[in-house]
Amino acid sequence: MLRKISSVTAWQRVLAFYQAWVDVAKNSLQEADDRGWGALSSLPHSEYVFLLKCLAHCEEGVRRLRQGDKRVFKYDVNGEFVMAARGLAHYSQLVHRIEIGENQIDEEHTPLWGPFCMALKELGQVGRMREQNPGAS
Repeated sequence: MLRKISSVTAWQRVLAFYQAWVDVAKNSLQEADDRGWGALSSLPHSEYVFLLKCLAHCEEGVRRLRQGDKRVFKYDVNGEFVMAARGLAHYSQLVHRIEIGENQIDEEHTPLWGPFCMALKELGQVGRMREQNPGAS
């Protein structure tokens, strides 16, 4: 079972979706800055930095997993994938709260919000497929 869960190929696929999601956040931030909306955007620089840190954990997890290090799955200082999942969990919850009307964002000043949410959803689906079918790659 551990061999299936720790498929490097599958985690590289997750990493590619994670990178695509962070790229949309970067493009949104750049577009907001170009239009002078940096301070109004619901995806500010601080959130982009947070996503970059989470992406770095995912990259490090894949790198270490490729070397055979299974500690990347732990819930401790070695748990790269747990640390990477923080961004996904945070934004999944935020988008859900926006959808049900509990939270709001300034969509007018947050370029690419739709593509950001779509990339997040795709990343979440790949992650759920990994949980439901660990052998899938």
